[in-house]
Amino acid sequence: MGSAEVIFKAAVIKVVSADLNKNGSLDIGDLAIGAYHYGKYSTNADWATAKIADMNGDNRIDIIDMAYIASKIFE
Repeated sequence: MGSAEVIFKAAVIKVVSADLNKNGSLDIGDLAIGAYHYGKYSTNADWATAKIADMNGDNRIDIIDMAYIASKIFE
């Protein structure tokens, strides 16, 4: 598998809720939770808490996850 294909598949996000704080609306609070966990990986000690912000299931919180959350706020 080519590296471009691997990167693309990792960036594909399944339909998941970006309502990270579970308040029933998508807002800046959800983005704040994502930002708090930004840069974390599944190897981090607090991954059980952080993984809520892993929107695409690639075991890390990165710009792809943040962009997804932000896009849902502005829908």
